[in-house]
Amino acid sequence: MKIYYEFEPTDNELADKFLIAMFEKNKYELMWTLRSIENDINYEGGMIIMTTTNGKSGIYTKGFTRSTIDKIMELIRNSNFPSPFLPGMPSE
Repeated sequence: MKIYYEFEPTDNELADKFLIAMFEKNKYELMWTLRSIENDINYEGGMIIMTTTNGKSGIYTKGFTRSTIDKIMELIRNSNFPSPFLPGMPSE
């Protein structure tokens, strides 16, 4: 399962390290949330990107079929995934 994150670095190294730690925590929580469809995700070979760039937070998907994107978003909506990363960003 390919889950990445992207963010705009700040001038504060400590704040950036904290943000990276939070992304890592959220990445593993997301992997746990999606474990029931892990085979579908791996088969399709797409990626999931958590982002806080341009002042917006969200989750993007790339390289998945519409059916798998719908499954991903449904699982996230029905989970306790952290609210800044609730889906709503455009998916490809």
